[in-house]
Amino acid sequence: MNINNLHDKNIKKWCQENGWTNLFTQGGQLYAFPPGAVIPLPLPIVNIEPTKIFEKERLEY
Repeated sequence: MNINNLHDKNIKKWCQENGWTNLFTQGGQLYAFPPGAVIPLPLPIVNIEPTKIFEKERLEY
């Protein structure tokens, strides 16, 4: 499993769990619409934790 795929899945999961929609990148930054917003905002990446799958994959290498 690719680390980038795990990261992408984790970000998409975080967006779904927190109600952020229409995820996209612009200028190397991730943006999405927070709940009830009409203007996209940068994702608060610091709040997105690594998944248990990623930790397991990292330990196997």
